[in-house]
Amino acid sequence: IDVPAGDTRALQAAFDAAAPGDEIVLPDRAVFSGNFTLPVRKAGSGRVIVRSATIPADSSRRVTPAVAATFAKILTPNDIAVLRTAHGAGGWHFVGVEFGMGPTSQETFGIVLIGTTFEKTLAEMPDDVVFDRVYVHGTPTASTRRCIALNGRAAAVVHSWLAECHHTGFDAQAIVSWAGQGPFLIEDNYLEGSGQDIHFGGGDVSVPGVIPSDITIRRNHLHKPLTWGRKWLVKNSFEMKSAQRVLFEQNFVENSWFHGQAGFAIVSSPAPDSPQAIVQDVTVRDNIFRRTAGGV
Repeated sequence: IDVPAGDTRALQAAFDAAAPGDEIVLPDRAVFSGNFTLPVRKAGSGRVIVRSATIPADSSRRVTPAVAATFAKILTPNDIAVLRTAHGAGGWHFVGVEFGMGPTSQETFGIVLIGTTFEKTLAEMPDDVVFDRVYVHGTPTASTRRCIALNGRAAAVVHSWLAECHHTGFDAQAIVSWAGQGPFLIEDNYLEGSGQDIHFGGGDVSVPGVIPSDITIRRNHLHKPLTWGRKWLVKNSFEMKSAQRVLFEQNFVENSWFHGQAGFAIVSSPAPDSPQAIVQDVTVRDNIFRRTAGGV
């Protein structure tokens, strides 16, 4: 499905029409300004692939903003997420696409929101959503609570670059899940989040008994630019308030300082206001912490 450059109605129509196995192809460097929703998953096997016309040939290497300069850009013009999901959405694979805040967006709850946190059953949760070699970002001056929220089942963010995820008055994360079940794969990404670069738990769940589970976090660069200083609310790098069966390995955790909290590389602190919250079965190995105010 070829989408004309800049045609927001055609892009939403492509999302609505696509069936498993289809590809939605966006022109290189095209800009789509709007707010889009992934619909209920259609019957069939396989995922819908959404990609720029030209994507990085190396499928195992992290993209950079320089590489992403040729990507199609999907930007929110307001305070609403650029990409959201309907109940029961699933089977989506985004590759070689840029998601971000446009020049008229000054604050947003999140840029990409997978799951609404109002799902009542596991079947209503979005599932099987992959972000592969994508560039997701705020702006140097705007506030966003999160770059990607993964409140669903079977989600992955790989070989991607998430930057300028920051806020002055609230925790902000590059990747967060508080109401998702998992499994989650977060591998080979560059991640900037002022509150936490990665965060699990800490919020209300709408499906009883759900705990973020089966989480692999590997070969990522968790980073806070020193130029942020005390402009944005800085807390920690990786935090778990509800999570189980977690593997955190071969990550490079860099820059976390005393500000909103102590600035630890890793914090394990089950949410006291949630009776089902638990942190258990966590393996941390072969990581490097550099310029952090605390370790674990």
